[in-house]
Amino acid sequence: SEMCIRDRLVAAAFKAGVAASANISTGGFDTHGNHDSGQYQSLGDLLEGIIYLQEALAFAGIADKTTVVIGSDFGRTPYYNSGNGKDHWPITSMMVMHPTGSGKGGKTFGLSTDKFRSQKLDLSTGGINDAGQLLTPAHVNLALRKELGIADNTLAVRFPLNVDDFDIFS
Repeated sequence: SEMCIRDRLVAAAFKAGVAASANISTGGFDTHGNHDSGQYQSLGDLLEGIIYLQEALAFAGIADKTTVVIGSDFGRTPYYNSGNGKDHWPITSMMVMHPTGSGKGGKTFGLSTDKFRSQKLDLSTGGINDAGQLLTPAHVNLALRKELGIADNTLAVRFPLNVDDFDIFS
């Protein structure tokens, strides 16, 4: 399938050293109408793509040194609109898959309220704290830069992330 070819190409580029990162995207989640008719298929396609990518990385022999980040540019409303769709929502989630055997993982940060609003975190503990900060993609990006050893890279410095440090991966 198209996903298999794409994922094998990404893994081959990583293995050959001609790429250090890739942005793989899938669609079908922007459902302003008839939300339920397409979401299950879209979610299945996404999860199948993640499996294909992991298999391609393993086949290329680089799964043990590849970090995969799964996220979205926005979430969906927790309720349906008048067209049985869901609109844009500022609350979303991300998943980071570390290489097998890294000893990292199994952590969850952040909660939403009963009204589906983000709760603030204490960035030193990761716990909910009204005096803390909202966890943003910039926090995750900064933590990834540090985890991957590129936080002081010339390009990273040119694009600063003006957020407090949150050590997600220790």
